[in-house]
Amino acid sequence: MKHIHRPVSYSESHMYIPNIQANLTPLVIPESPELDSLVLLEPSNTITPIMYTLSLQFSLHLALISLFETIFFWKFVSQTENAALIKLVNNYASGILSTCANMSESQRQLTRTMFNIFINQTSVDNAGSTSLTARTAYNNNLIRTSWLYCGGISTVFIGIALTGQLKGYKTEWASILREHIALITLLGLYEWMFFSTIVLNYQAVSIPELDSMVINQFESQC
Repeated sequence: MKHIHRPVSYSESHMYIPNIQANLTPLVIPESPELDSLVLLEPSNTITPIMYTLSLQFSLHLALISLFETIFFWKFVSQTENAALIKLVNNYASGILSTCANMSESQRQLTRTMFNIFINQTSVDNAGSTSLTARTAYNNNLIRTSWLYCGGISTVFIGIALTGQLKGYKTEWASILREHIALITLLGLYEWMFFSTIVLNYQAVSIPELDSMVINQFESQC
């Protein structure tokens, strides 16, 4: 009796396909030092330009602020304070001088004699000259210090800009300069408005208040 062999069924948990070779790319990527270093460097390469841009903008803003504050204080605030103080003293002295203008010649002579007994004009003038020299030297040191602040911050900004240029970072100079110059201009306008409407209109100690203070001190000491 002849035996008949049936073909192997693929549904019988047995598959044998010797002539088919897989041509699929494996899903597991082999380890590679080059790929590892690339993955590690990507975040820093992204963060570095961002830090450069932020540092550039902050340093430029501080440099412009320091320049504005230095010019604004020494050309406007300091002179305004001096003028306000001189005006106050002149207003206070004008009351006394107006009284002297109504005196007779003999009364004026007596007043000058009494004045010279208690006050030495030469000593007062020498003290005023010495004080002016000391105050000028002191303020010159402050002026130099303020410009050193401005120069130091500007140097930091220039250093950051040169570093970015050497590294090849993209810098939108037109946009950055336009934005910061606009901000400083608005700040300057606000400062001018504030000083014009608030500071310069501030009412300092009045002449009657000074009279009362001087008379009370005179009565208590004498």
